[in-house]
Amino acid sequence: MFGIENLWLFVLSGILLNLVPGPDSLLIAGRAATQGFKAGSAAALGIGSGTLIHIAAAALGFSAVLATSATAFTVVKVIGGLYLMYMAFGMIRASQNMNVTDSKPLSHVPLKKIYYQG
Repeated sequence: MFGIENLWLFVLSGILLNLVPGPDSLLIAGRAATQGFKAGSAAALGIGSGTLIHIAAAALGFSAVLATSATAFTVVKVIGGLYLMYMAFGMIRASQNMNVTDSKPLSHVPLKKIYYQG
């Protein structure tokens, strides 16, 4: 395992990972570019809210429960997998309803939906 002599490597890795845009940055930029400032802000607020919920759950000990209970960890994995399948089927259904030859601009997506996507 790494010791304190490798702290510089940890700090450098943390900085680089924070500078590289990820899926959340792409969601914000995509919404802002296609639907304007309000949509980008809604996506950013949704991502921030999700992060705060994650931090609160970790502070309340949810991470410790998952680390010590194999059953709880399995339940969370199964629920996460089911959610991913739900999202995938929703995307497949939506893609089947799209007309490729349609050249209409993007339809307006409510800010509430953008927030929840974030």
